[in-house]
Amino acid sequence: TTTKPATSTTTKQPAKKDGAADPKAESKRYMSLGLKAYKAGNYTLASSNFVKARALDSSNALAGKYLKLAKQKMGQ
Repeated sequence: TTTKPATSTTTKQPAKKDGAADPKAESKRYMSLGLKAYKAGNYTLASSNFVKARALDSSNALAGKYLKLAKQKMGQ
C-alpha cells in the first residue's frame, strides 16, 4: 500500500482538549487579519476583525485602538 503525505489547505489554530480554540490565540489571529486589512485600506473588514479580536480577549487594548482608527478612517 502507498501512503499519502498529510497535506492541509487550511490553517487552523490548534484546538484545546475540549475542542475549543484558545481565545487569546484566536484574538491574535483576528488582530493580524485586521492589521492586514487596515494597511490595505479595507477599513470595514479591519473593523470587523478588530471587534472579533476584542470580543475574544477584552484585554486586547491594541484592537480597541485600531478599531477606533478604522472607524475614523470610515468617517464614523
